[in-house]
Amino acid sequence: MDIRLGEKSYEIGGESSISTAARERFLPIGSMKFLPESRLVIQGDVQRRISEDAAALLLAFVERPNQTMTEADLREIAWPSEPSTKIDFDAHIRMLEHLLSAGPHECYLRRIGAGGYQLSVQASIPVPREAQPNSHSDEEIRHGRLPAPLGRLFGRQTEIDEVAQLVENYRLTNIVGPGGIGKTALALEVASRLGSKLEQRIVFVDLASVSHGFLVPFAVAAAFEMSVKADDPVRSLVSFLRDRSSVVVLDNCEHVISTAAPLVEILLKEAPNLRILATSRETLCAEGEQIFRLAPLDIPNDENLSLDDAKLYPSIQLFVERAMSSDHRLSLDDSDVPFVVNICRKLDGIPLAIEIAATRMGVLGVVELSEQLDSCLDVPGRRTSVDRHQTIRKMLDWSHDNLTPAERIVFRRLSMFAGPFQLEAAATVGGDEYLSSSSISTAFAGLVRKSLLHPTVRAGVTTYRLLESSRVYALEKLEASGETPRMRRLHVEWAIETMRRAETDWTCTKRVIWVERYSPMLGDIRQALEWAFSPEGDIRAGVRLSALVMPLGLHMGLVDECRERTRVAIAYSQTLPHPDLDAQVKLHMFESFLNTNQVGPNQDTVTGAATAVRIADAIGHPVYRIAPRMLLAGCLMGMGNYREALQNAEAAGKLSTDSGDGLAILAAQRVLAQTTHFNGLLERSATLTKTVLASPVVNIPLAAGVIHVDKRVSMRIILSRTLWLQGMSEQAVAVMKEAVAIAPEDGPPALCQALSQSACVILLWCGYHDRVGEYIDRLFAATSRYTLTHWNSWATMYRRVLARIEAPDAGELAPIPTDGILQLHTLATITGQLDGIDTEGRSFFDETGWAGPEILRRSAIRKLLVKSSEGMQDLRRSIDAAKQQGALAWQLRAATSLARHLKNGGELRQAIDELSAVYERFEEGFESTDLKAAATLLSELAAA
Repeated sequence: MDIRLGEKSYEIGGESSISTAARERFLPIGSMKFLPESRLVIQGDVQRRISEDAAALLLAFVERPNQTMTEADLREIAWPSEPSTKIDFDAHIRMLEHLLSAGPHECYLRRIGAGGYQLSVQASIPVPREAQPNSHSDEEIRHGRLPAPLGRLFGRQTEIDEVAQLVENYRLTNIVGPGGIGKTALALEVASRLGSKLEQRIVFVDLASVSHGFLVPFAVAAAFEMSVKADDPVRSLVSFLRDRSSVVVLDNCEHVISTAAPLVEILLKEAPNLRILATSRETLCAEGEQIFRLAPLDIPNDENLSLDDAKLYPSIQLFVERAMSSDHRLSLDDSDVPFVVNICRKLDGIPLAIEIAATRMGVLGVVELSEQLDSCLDVPGRRTSVDRHQTIRKMLDWSHDNLTPAERIVFRRLSMFAGPFQLEAAATVGGDEYLSSSSISTAFAGLVRKSLLHPTVRAGVTTYRLLESSRVYALEKLEASGETPRMRRLHVEWAIETMRRAETDWTCTKRVIWVERYSPMLGDIRQALEWAFSPEGDIRAGVRLSALVMPLGLHMGLVDECRERTRVAIAYSQTLPHPDLDAQVKLHMFESFLNTNQVGPNQDTVTGAATAVRIADAIGHPVYRIAPRMLLAGCLMGMGNYREALQNAEAAGKLSTDSGDGLAILAAQRVLAQTTHFNGLLERSATLTKTVLASPVVNIPLAAGVIHVDKRVSMRIILSRTLWLQGMSEQAVAVMKEAVAIAPEDGPPALCQALSQSACVILLWCGYHDRVGEYIDRLFAATSRYTLTHWNSWATMYRRVLARIEAPDAGELAPIPTDGILQLHTLATITGQLDGIDTEGRSFFDETGWAGPEILRRSAIRKLLVKSSEGMQDLRRSIDAAKQQGALAWQLRAATSLARHLKNGGELRQAIDELSAVYERFEEGFESTDLKAAATLLSELAAA
């Protein structure tokens, strides 16, 4: 190994010089060479290996030339963990005195006073002959002494401009970022630009191979091709630079930062025309330092891009170019884009990692490379790369070696987190009796400063994360430490407690904020569940976490995943000797809810809710008994079993009143508002709806139900329908639009309900066929994206209805299929399709509820067409039922049909009286189809 001073280097002899350390780094001691790792001291062709303790003592002297130290100082530096009685200090001093006296007396050990010791170095540190001052002009240095870049920079034009501006405006700029992110490449590009613009000499100093801090000033001197006095190199540099105008690129400062930072401050203070552009994995913390944190390359969020569009992102462009340059026979097309995006995402947009991975594409192919990326820590990079960049592992080894012991412990324990986390979470999972919260905070600051931990501030909250490659590396360190089982358990316990807190936050937090706050935990939750249900895991913890996390998953649109995880958790919960009844209630409720939204209302959904009711009754606590009954009411309502749904809602209402829990009462009122509406109790429903909407509670507690569509959405759905039925169609449309506008914040189920149960049906009832198409399309898009099969059937039904309305002369067509009784009743009110509805049953109105008056009217019209006397009776019954419900809209339709029949029979006066009595009660909606039809008929009757 060699040690580089600028672009020059010292190298130990030839191959035969030293058999055990032929190319090891050395430290110069005058004309001698000291190899700390091999414990060799070399003078010409003579070499001597010294003991480990002596080597530690010599290193203490070499790193502090011309500095007087006491025995206590030297013991603390050389042997900090050894007792003073164990090591013979005097013997080692005598041996080193003898050893160094063999040289030409340019460097020797001195005893100072009664108890001081000093390594006296009188001569200059030699600069290799080829590095002595030469005939190059400053112009040549400015344009020709920077290392040549090995490839193009991608996506860094903005960064180049910003850093160049910082260097022009400030005297100290530090490009900070993790290893492999492109700090050196950016600095060289900026320096090249500045060399053409500034009348200053550009000097590049590579500190990567400078193994000890005291050599930093010598490396700077070598870059300027000057010699400095070994006993005071900084003064020599200051004298040289004081009157010169220069820009120094000080590359890779992190491992010698304790020396580099004060040197930078001194040079800038003493040399007024000097500018320094540093690169480091951590900040210098120097006076006047301008920090530029270099971010990873941009990665597309969407995987469904064409290759040309994907290559607009620099990470993809870099991968493609490096892959092609590694094997010109390779080709990529649009079908490969998702895999390339996945690769770049797993590598966090780190350029070096992307380059290394791209070189493997010719061997593995893009699909297998994407799948096997976790093994890329050891994939070799370019042979010409510096050693620390030969592999991602070496890059991370370089960073890890510069961590303190506490930072190393925290770093490996943080690998438990799959996503962003806060300091509090790290203290919970990563702390122990030996590592306090304050120690973790200090280690955190160090890891951030050293670019291994990346902070993000959003809405005043700071979160942190490890880059994926760093996390894979840290996981290996954790496994090697034997701490993995304990960390896994602590991690799942932290996830449970966090989701419990989320359950509490739900009541007082807007949903969009709640989802934004907790959705970053998804990766950690998945990881925790995988471990909990593994052979080494904790089934009870997995069941509990599954029950807590489902609301978050549903609000994120992960419907399929939630359904599968619910199924798995229920199966595991049944294996526990002492079941977690609370979790079981929630899981069965989720199962029922998910079946309703995906499969549709059927007996399985009712069975799931009924199971939850049974378990809740076994628990006995009123709050637990309320939620399952409310869910059961919803399932029955969706099946069109309106009367039984209302009975369960009433039971939940009584339990909530008995409990005295205001939030439970509010939850019960919400379900009662829905069930009373579908039972045709419109006035009561309107009152309950407005009560729930007026409540200051942001969200109904999750403990009071499986998951609630935002009350602002669910109650507007019911209110808009009620308003339309009560004859206020314009208000109904306005409220419907509010529901549709709010619903996307709440997630896919909310949007699907707003579109299917309010927007589409109300616009079709109004006859606004030119407006409904866009809402049907939105419903189709949402249900297809989130695999909400049941709601997709509503979109299909509405699309078929609209197609028939737009093609009235299509002839005899087959009935439109429906999915469930509620959908059947809705279709009947729009088209009059009555297949599957028993209009003659004794419990007809109980079974048809809200839709009863209109279904009966449609049946009556059919009877009138065949001259049935029952037709008129059914029209009268329809009008009476509509009056009883307060459904003025149904009453108008029935009155219009009655008036038309009376007109055909010549009973004009009665027809006018019947229709006008209803028509005159309307105050709005006169552009709707029903009111226009009534107005036209009244005009015809008046003119007859």
